[in-house]
Amino acid sequence: MKEFLKDSYKYFKTIIFGSRLSYKIIFMHIIYNVIFIIKSFFKKKNLSLEVNNNLKNFLDKGYFKLENAIPDTLLNTLYSRFLEFIKNEKYLDANSAKNILRIKDCLIHIPEAKKILDQKEIKDFLSNYFKGEFKIYYCDIHRLCKEKNSIQKIDNSSLEWHFDNCPKKLIKLMIYLVDVTKENAAISLLNKKLSLKLKLKGYWDRKTQRNKSIISKYDIDNQSEYIEGRKKSGVFFSTHYCLHRANVPINDNVFRDAVVFLIGPSLTSYDSQINIEKDRILSDIENFSLKPF
Repeated sequence: MKEFLKDSYKYFKTIIFGSRLSYKIIFMHIIYNVIFIIKSFFKKKNLSLEVNNNLKNFLDKGYFKLENAIPDTLLNTLYSRFLEFIKNEKYLDANSAKNILRIKDCLIHIPEAKKILDQKEIKDFLSNYFKGEFKIYYCDIHRLCKEKNSIQKIDNSSLEWHFDNCPKKLIKLMIYLVDVTKENAAISLLNKKLSLKLKLKGYWDRKTQRNKSIISKYDIDNQSEYIEGRKKSGVFFSTHYCLHRANVPINDNVFRDAVVFLIGPSLTSYDSQINIEKDRILSDIENFSLKPF
């Protein structure tokens, strides 16, 4: 009975507030968003057809793909820096799952990643989606691979179908640094309509027997989409409105290299300059802050 009441409490908290975060953080975001809306109220922009289409796709499906999100020069700089650090264990996060090689303090070692959000298509979408300014809440630069000689499913919670435990307004951007297909672990996304239907039926946590029956009943694996793309491509997706999961490459010789941002509204203009103190927090998967102020 106690577990049932506990699960019910978490479920309704997720439905109402979009996350299971502390009430302190939830109400900080509510206050922040009210201030943000007031500040942004008089800022109206004429949207291009491309931005309109991107927004429509995102609002309808909960995600949309980008084809050439960043220029070759930025990609080459990012990837050469990435390869430099991934070869040395002292630059890798020791607490990550065994099939993820994650660059520790990635925004400090690879500050060029912040320039991704300066690119016109990306910047236009974010400023128009949020109807104002935006900022990074978290950044991750990693290689997703198959654990060497492993034939079992790797113990990594990101491989379970899930919604992220973060405020509704925040969204993710993933940029591929290599060509990505189903074979080398393209991310899987379920559209917004079906995702919300499943959330209302109680799918909010990653590992429960109830979720396994829901996955089977609605054939989620076959209804989802693998987001494949060439290097420089990517995807915006809502972590609240889209059920999603990572995948494992089919063998030891292929992998997925990517940059991932968690992004939300901001009261100040986006700044891609280096800030050691803030960038260290934004790069820490264990301790990054969801506090908006």
